[in-house]
Amino acid sequence: MNALERAMSLEKSGIELYNKLRAKCECAVFERILQVRERGAAMLGEFGTSEIFIDAPKIGEISLQDALILALGFELKLCFEYADITANCDDASLKDLCFRLWATSHNEYQVALKSELFGKNATQIAPVKSEDKFDINQILKDEFGEIFEKFRDGKASRDDINKLLANPKFPAFAGLALGGIAGMLMTENNFLKE
Repeated sequence: MNALERAMSLEKSGIELYNKLRAKCECAVFERILQVRERGAAMLGEFGTSEIFIDAPKIGEISLQDALILALGFELKLCFEYADITANCDDASLKDLCFRLWATSHNEYQVALKSELFGKNATQIAPVKSEDKFDINQILKDEFGEIFEKFRDGKASRDDINKLLANPKFPAFAGLALGGIAGMLMTENNFLKE
């Protein structure tokens, strides 16, 4: 299958899966993901028609928890597939769309599914409320300020590096920093043209 066929198969499989889950379980997250996934398939359709293979499981009676786990597993698989598609796609526009579909799954669908799954038990992830304040500067200062000062002054030790890497918030910070650097490089190299 070519990149378009693979991407369309993923999106159509997702549509079928979320249609089935929506019919079996009352969960608004399934409906929201389904609506966005349908728009993604429509955008892929603008690249032309392609042969597709729908790979959605047959679903009998299923609990909401199991449905959320199934959906989360699908989204994880989809992200690996989209990473491979974007790495091997020659069409820049299709590659960009596939990257955006990957990012939506990773940053939106998975987060919503995890929040729905773990938020009900209140043992893992607390859902973010719209009135909650998110101040990245304060988080960086609170979590990493002391260590960054040591790096700046040239006094950081191996223990400081290990402490930084062991911090559970470091991967989020590293992703934020990497995204910022990538954005700067893309802007400097005129990859983002209007």
